This record gives sequence, C-alpha cells and structure tokens, in this order.
Amino acid sequence: MKIFLIGYRCVGKTVTGKLLAEMMRFAFIDTDKEIEKKMGNTIASIVKKKGWKYFRNIESQILREIAIDNKCIIATGGGIILDFKNIEFMKENGTIVWLKASSNIILKRMKKSLKILRPSLTGRKIEHETESVLIKRIPLYKECADFIVDTSINEIKSVAKEIKRKINNVRQ
Repeated sequence: MKIFLIGYRCVGKTVTGKLLAEMMRFAFIDTDKEIEKKMGNTIASIVKKKGWKYFRNIESQILREIAIDNKCIIATGGGIILDFKNIEFMKENGTIVWLKASSNIILKRMKKSLKILRPSLTGRKIEHETESVLIKRIPLYKECADFIVDTSINEIKSVAKEIKRKINNVRQ
C-alpha cells in the first residue's frame, strides 16, 4: 500500500506525511528531498539553472523510482499533478490524498516559513501567484484524489488520524 499526498505548497504534506508514516509504521518519502539528493542541489537552484520543464521531468522520474516500497507515504511536490502520466501512475500504485487549505492559510504559512526557499511558479507576487496557480490546480487535485482532507483548521495530528481512518475504511 502506497499513500500519495498531493496539494499546493504549505498545506502540510511533509509534516503530516512524517507523522502518518510513524502512526502506520510505513516509510516516509518526500519527492522534493529525493530530487535534491539525486541532483545535489536545491529545487530553487535546479529550476533557476534548468527551468521548470526540466524539473518536472526529473520529478516524474523520481516518482517512479521511489514508489517501489510497498508500505510508504509519499509527499509529492505541488505540481506533480500537472503531468497526467504522474496521476495515472499514482492511481495505479496507491491511494491519492489531497491535502487542501484555503489560499489565506497557505499564504500565512508561506510567510511564516520564508526560510524555505520556494522558487516562483509564475514570477508574480506571492499573493497573485498563489491565487492564479490554485485556480488552475484545484480541479486537477480534486479530479485525481481518492479523498480530500482540509488542513486549514485541523492540527497535524488530527489530519494524520483522519487520513489513517479513511485509508482503513477503504481497505475494509
């Protein structure tokens, strides 16, 4: 069983994924960390030097390489759903959970975590970028998710417990 966590930046995929993996005694894998490890560079640097198209190709390759473990929680990059082949792969190989949050919450979290360098997706101000990117991605997240968990108001532990409960219900 593989659980793929999808969603926009700062919705809690990594922190929730780590806790969920611990609760379920699964391995935890973060696609962004795996890309940085393989490429020997940060996501921001890779995108700056090679561009988003190159990064997305590496992201798709890494997704297939890391998803060989049977019991794992995989936190994906926010744009993993932009390639339909990635969606197909995740659907064929596990359960897809969309972690979502309101744009206001996302922006608050992004401003809190300024120490994490996130490359611009559009070159626009963060508020405008977040709104415009969410408008395009929300239908994709919604379409491919097996179920949705809102992280706007829930604590990480509550979110992880809700995912575990829903996964267990699906397995029964």
